[in-house]
Amino acid sequence: MLEVVVALLIVALGLAAAVELTTLAAGNAFTLQQKTLADWVAMNRLATLRMAGTLPAAGSATGHVKMGGNTFYWREAISGGALPQVRNVRISVSG
Repeated sequence: MLEVVVALLIVALGLAAAVELTTLAAGNAFTLQQKTLADWVAMNRLATLRMAGTLPAAGSATGHVKMGGNTFYWREAISGGALPQVRNVRISVSG
């Protein structure tokens, strides 16, 4: 009888560990998905600036976009570079 109780205890501990690992993996997958979508939002903003065909003016802009069922808020800051034909572009995304 004692052997059965010990065996059940071992199985219960193993199942608890498996559930915890599954929960952790699901949380990591969600975080990775959000970071990937935010990266795409930033790359889309940069592509928009490149496709304009002109050198962007220094300054800042903000906006939002829906992607993957989520709303992401972006902020871009454009400043002059070391050369007149160069701009520093910093894009931050949250959501």
